[in-house]
Amino acid sequence: MSTPQNKPRSSSAKRVAAYRQRMRDAGLVPRTIWVPDLKDPNVAGEIERACKAIANNVEQEEEIMAWIDAVTADLDLGPIPDYRLPDES
Repeated sequence: MSTPQNKPRSSSAKRVAAYRQRMRDAGLVPRTIWVPDLKDPNVAGEIERACKAIANNVEQEEEIMAWIDAVTADLDLGPIPDYRLPDES
């Protein structure tokens, strides 16, 4: 693979290429994933709204938590920290 205008690859480009080749040799392929931008006030606001809706809906809390447990059962999330809304002390 040649670089534009046949410029020699930098050492960092060589390291990245070697890393990618090791990953391919391990049977992996690179993929780009899109995740919510937690710094976006709209996203943060929606997360806060959803958390408050869950907290205010005690009747369905057990059902919601059971669903979360079921869909994350095969993930190793580690310990989940306590969460407090910004206006809570």
